[in-house]
Amino acid sequence: MTQDEYDDWDIVTDDDLIDITDDITTVIAEGATGWKLDLPNSGEKVLASARTLNNIVYFTSYEPGTAVVEDEDDPCSSAIGTGTNRLYAISVFNGAPVKDRNGDGEVDEDDSRSEDLGQGGIAPGVSLLFPGGEDGATNEDVVVMSGPEVVDICTGCRALRKTYWRESAAQ
Repeated sequence: MTQDEYDDWDIVTDDDLIDITDDITTVIAEGATGWKLDLPNSGEKVLASARTLNNIVYFTSYEPGTAVVEDEDDPCSSAIGTGTNRLYAISVFNGAPVKDRNGDGEVDEDDSRSEDLGQGGIAPGVSLLFPGGEDGATNEDVVVMSGPEVVDICTGCRALRKTYWRESAAQ
């Protein structure tokens, strides 16, 4: 790429993005550059790649625990908190929640974008499992996991299909 080609690119800055952090019902206008989400908890970080399936962005985050000093005269006596792992599942279109986390039967502004995970340490990224069906049939479900935890089962949204190409002579 030449410098002139690079100079023609529009550089996207933080100010070009719509901040959806405090409003889960944000409407993203057609033609908008994109949106951004600042993680809401102190020190929370994304430490693994995100995965997108069926217009849902899945990613894990980690919020470190706080050190608890057991003996003020001995700073080496602190016990480090374990921290909190979270799984986010948000709409690729506007960052809105996509799961009915409060169990009221609908996904709305009362639902959270994330849920806490039970695993300790730092949670790995999200894995998508495409299990086969019986007798080699295609199973349309996709299992979404983080480490040992099943965090979602996307029913009927198998995104990958095998495609076969072959070259043949024209007839």
